[in-house]
Formats: sequence, structure tokens, C-alpha cells
Amino acid sequence: MKTNLLKITKLPSALYTLELNLTYPEVIQLFKSKPIYFHLHRNKLYFVGNPELVKVALGNEDVEIDKIETDSAFVMNNWGVILVLLYKILRFFLYKHGFGFHARFKNRVFMVRDKRYGPETLIYDYSDGASSAFVHEGFNFFFRLYGQEVFLGLDPCVVITRDGKNHMRVKDLSPSKYKEYKKWFIDKRYNSTTRRMFNTFVSYLCDGSTKVIIPVFSGQVEIDGGAIEIE
Repeated sequence: MKTNLLKITKLPSALYTLELNLTYPEVIQLFKSKPIYFHLHRNKLYFVGNPELVKVALGNEDVEIDKIETDSAFVMNNWGVILVLLYKILRFFLYKHGFGFHARFKNRVFMVRDKRYGPETLIYDYSDGASSAFVHEGFNFFFRLYGQEVFLGLDPCVVITRDGKNHMRVKDLSPSKYKEYKKWFIDKRYNSTTRRMFNTFVSYLCDGSTKVIIPVFSGQVEIDGGAIEIE
């Protein structure tokens, strides 16, 4: 049986760390609009990115920055750090590939750029004469560490927006559109449809490859495009 898990076959070869006596909001402002993925934990900054950019942002060319190899032992012993960095890397990747983020659920994304991908419709127009509404295909995403292996999970779902970007409640649809929505996205949302959308989004993210490849400063994150199977 196929699962909704994809194996991460490669992580960035290294990350960097330094002692930093700043708050999280202060660090966010420092690295705003910079390709730095970071996590601040107990006055220690862990990051994936160019150390020189960090030095410039801090205004200190002499700051001591340590390089850490991300071998399996480090990943297992520092999973909390790796997890935060992976979420930040993936969120930026998804944003660049046309996904919007749900206002309430931070690990839920939905397609806002492309109305179709191959034969699949990704954005449905549910507007009526009185108001506009759109139904977007999307997914919830999560990371898991099993043993020494890291996996990405995708759970397909749909999100309703008022204007193609901002989330709205199902009950705010017009009565006729709600009836149509319930028929196609609740009553007839079969497992086969969920699996098809899983495959569609994996293909979309692989972009013609057999893997999802996310470039970062110290290498890249590689995610195998084949769903894990269990007996």
C-alpha cells in the first residue's frame, strides 16, 4: 500500500552556528529578504545560508561562525533544529512555486498561480452573481524522522478563498455553490481523488525530474518523487 510519505534522500551538507544574544524578532528583522534559513535556540543561532551574508547583516566581520556537518548522528541528536530549518526551506520553495499559505494553519498551502496542471484543475471558480469565491487544490505538509531517515508527508486538501488569495469559510458560500461544493469536494472526494492529487502535486514539485530538488547555500535538499510503500 502506498503512503503519503516521500523520502528525503539528501540534506544540506552543512549548517552554521554562532552565539547570538538577540531575540527572535530582532533576528527576523536582520535577515529579512535574505536567503538565510535560521533557528534561534538558547542564544545560539543555527542557519543554512552564506556566512558572509550573516556577518554583513550583523555588522561584524570578525564574528566567529562554526560549520557543522549534517551527518545522521547530528540530525538524530538535533532533530528539533533540523525540523525548523526544513520547514523554512520548504515554505520558501512552495511560495516561489505559486502556492499561498493558509492564514490559520501554517503548514497548509494551496495553489494560487496556476489554474491547471496537465489534465487537473487546481483552481475552481465558485463565484455567483453576488460574490466571488474560489476553491483551490492544496495540501498539508509535515516532516517525520523514522529511525535515521527523514520523510516529507503531503495530505491533499482544498481551500476556499474570497479573492484567489484570502481564506473564507465554507458556510460563506452561496447556498447553491455550497451544495455544489459539498457534492464534489465532500461527498465525492474519494480516496482515488486524494491519491490523484497527491501524485499531481508531487509531479508539479518535481518539475520534470524524479525528485524534488531545493537548492540552498550548502548543497540542496533532495526528496524522492516516489511514495513510500508498506505491506
